[in-house]
Amino acid sequence: MTNIIPYLKDAAFEDSVIDILSHAFDMGCMAIHDACAALDRENLAAHVVQSALLGERDPERLCAAALSAMGPQPPIEAVVHADLRSRLKHF
Repeated sequence: MTNIIPYLKDAAFEDSVIDILSHAFDMGCMAIHDACAALDRENLAAHVVQSALLGERDPERLCAAALSAMGPQPPIEAVVHADLRSRLKHF
């Protein structure tokens, strides 16, 4: 499971809530193909935490709200092809 703790900054939650946030963050990372840049992960985490601060505790709703706030994501094929193209430029 991807740990959200490094992204909590000044927010404080009980351990059980941190487990829920980490689960939502993990689902979000999988949804954006786990090949996302550090900025994407930070943005995703920020949206998960923001929804949690408003009282949401359901990991699926936390994940959905965060992904919705981030906007549409490219399909996995686009991510993989872009990565391959960038690697092949060096040859």
